[in-house]
Amino acid sequence: MNFVLSNTDRSQQRDPKNPTYFSHMFPVDAVDRIRSVNILFNDAVRGLHFFDKDSKLLFKIGYNKVNLGIVDTFDQTIIIAEDERIVGIRAKLHAPAWQSIYTDLQFILAKFV
Repeated sequence: MNFVLSNTDRSQQRDPKNPTYFSHMFPVDAVDRIRSVNILFNDAVRGLHFFDKDSKLLFKIGYNKVNLGIVDTFDQTIIIAEDERIVGIRAKLHAPAWQSIYTDLQFILAKFV
């Protein structure tokens, strides 16, 4: 996974064993419909799945448990309130050599008042 930064720069893929072939963008109307995010992880973030209020998949990035094939893989679901929106993502690089593998993922949410 690579991120597009707030100044429009992009993080760069540097691990030839794990190339990034795609640029992923949220579908146009998804940001207002996302109500939960499932994060798949082990030693690093392996996949993100975004769902609407009815648990319908809106968008996914990365792996799911079936195609990852790693036994010690966990997932956690983050619930996003009706009046909240994801406005950013923060994460730490897993290792300096792997510019597209992240740990310590944090969603930055904005609350509408």
